[in-house]
Amino acid sequence: KWKYKDSGIWEFRENVKDYTYSKVSAWLGVNRVLRISDLLELSKERIEELKKLEEEIKYWIWENCYDMNSKKLLRYPGSKHQDSTNFLFVLFQFLNKHDPIAKEIIKNTRKELSHKDVFVYRYKEKDEFEGEEGAFVLCSFWMIASLAIMGEVKESERLFRKFEKYISENNLISEEINPENGDYLGNYPQGFSHMGYIMSAYYIDKYMKRANKKK
Repeated sequence: KWKYKDSGIWEFRENVKDYTYSKVSAWLGVNRVLRISDLLELSKERIEELKKLEEEIKYWIWENCYDMNSKKLLRYPGSKHQDSTNFLFVLFQFLNKHDPIAKEIIKNTRKELSHKDVFVYRYKEKDEFEGEEGAFVLCSFWMIASLAIMGEVKESERLFRKFEKYISENNLISEEINPENGDYLGNYPQGFSHMGYIMSAYYIDKYMKRANKKK
């Protein structure tokens, strides 16, 4: 069923497509099952089947969603735009943090979707929804976490500290922020935003400790 079109992580009502995020999520499920195959007591035959499926999904993504010329991982085949979920692919380990291609993908995603340094839009492609949305808070933390993992810990911490200035006095965070004036938009408080804050702090701490050990 991984080949089916769907509504993607952002739950589009009309734009059913082969979203890259959905394909990577399918790859992720297979990859993680393989990692715990011993615990699951899978047969050798089943493991081989899953390995072939894992490679099949991965091959499809790189063949159909990656633009070699621009070094961009696009939202879906045929799109000209990127999605903020690209940052998550570093956390999923679909993108290898040591791979120069992965670094280019993250750099290009940041270039298209970040605004005023620390704010990140989910995507910038025209959609079916009315009105304009703000920067999506969780996406900022995906970016911050991915940079920490890829070795840019100082930059990651700088962005993290910069974002903290936009957290309300009661330490609650909204779903979205207006990058122009810092006004909160969308659901408030938003649990996913707080989860992202904790997650990015965790990765900064983890990789900062690793960097200090190397000194």
